[in-house]
Amino acid sequence: MNNRVLFVDDEPNVLDAIKRHLRKQFHVETATSGPQGLEMLQGPEPYAIVVSDMQMPEMDGLQFLQQASELAPDTVRMMLTGNADQTTAVKAINTGAIYRFLNKPCPPDEMMPVLAEGLEQYRLATVEKELLSKTLTGSVRVLMDVLAIAKPVVFGRSANIRNVVSKLGKELNVDNAWECEISAMLSQIGCVGIQDATLTAIFAGQQVRADEQETFENHPAVGSKLIAAIPRLSGVAEVVRYQNKQFDGGGHPDDNIAGQDIPIGSRILRLATDFVALGNKWNNKELAIAEIESREGVYDPELIELLVRVEELQQPYKVMSIDIYNIPDEGVVLNHILTRTDDIVVQRGTELNLTMRQRLKGVFKTRGVKQPIQVFVPKSIAHTVEEFQPTVADNPVPV
Repeated sequence: MNNRVLFVDDEPNVLDAIKRHLRKQFHVETATSGPQGLEMLQGPEPYAIVVSDMQMPEMDGLQFLQQASELAPDTVRMMLTGNADQTTAVKAINTGAIYRFLNKPCPPDEMMPVLAEGLEQYRLATVEKELLSKTLTGSVRVLMDVLAIAKPVVFGRSANIRNVVSKLGKELNVDNAWECEISAMLSQIGCVGIQDATLTAIFAGQQVRADEQETFENHPAVGSKLIAAIPRLSGVAEVVRYQNKQFDGGGHPDDNIAGQDIPIGSRILRLATDFVALGNKWNNKELAIAEIESREGVYDPELIELLVRVEELQQPYKVMSIDIYNIPDEGVVLNHILTRTDDIVVQRGTELNLTMRQRLKGVFKTRGVKQPIQVFVPKSIAHTVEEFQPTVADNPVPV
């Protein structure tokens, strides 16, 4: 069992005395300043307990333990100080997530049982973590193996979503990061009852019947109910339930939850799911991000910026609504360009050029073209392209 204890104090004589009295029961290491203690906490072997003096130059005990809680969240933190006033104690507990507050000087016979309690607290915390990371995650992986056999198209989608969620979660350093990871793994579990043909069509961006679309949109609620039946996964069930919720409050479920009140895991999952789907649709991550940016109110803006960074994207495109007389040569069609009778003139994803522009003008003159046309426009030339003017909507005019 880990019995490593780190003592941080600017008085070497105090540290020597502590080490001398406790070395038989604990593996004691010492640091004479907060910065040195933080450096030691980042070493390869974790400490079960860290005990810090309050009054130290350069960095006091509160500052040190607060940063220690970020570097080593499982390590039990204690404060040892001669400044035994109530205000300091309360501030220490609230700021540094302190397990115990000890008065200085603290005799060895009083300190030993407190450290023993700390070791037990550390053991319980790490056992809990091991349960979640190994036993529970292993059970979830069994479910994923079943999903891979029963619904391979869904399994592949879940794996891609999980990769994106994992990147975002690591950058954000969110609490209960394991919940985000498992939520991504199980985000599509509600699709198990949907026909393969329907799923294949939806994942490919194709139109399906209204009842099929409704069934698919209900899969987060179905998945959430399945997950909620598993012990310790109530948080995961909540994340999965809100995975289709828009940042502005729209989407499913239909309630008053919006913005930062939506679980962070759900906000990450919504963005990751759509990024994967749009990336497959366009076979281009930059175009996927451009379309995501055009959907106002759907995603957490801060997460979009983070996604661009972790995926190392350049954001070279902007979605613009234009008419056929303002089509740039370097644009890419976002949606099918249709005649007034809904015949497809240009397929979505088509790169536009001079020949295409001339063809569209001819069709516009003879058959009419539905406007506005939505196009991915390079940001380098977006300022030169005029936005659509409703006055020229579907009225053919001489070219």
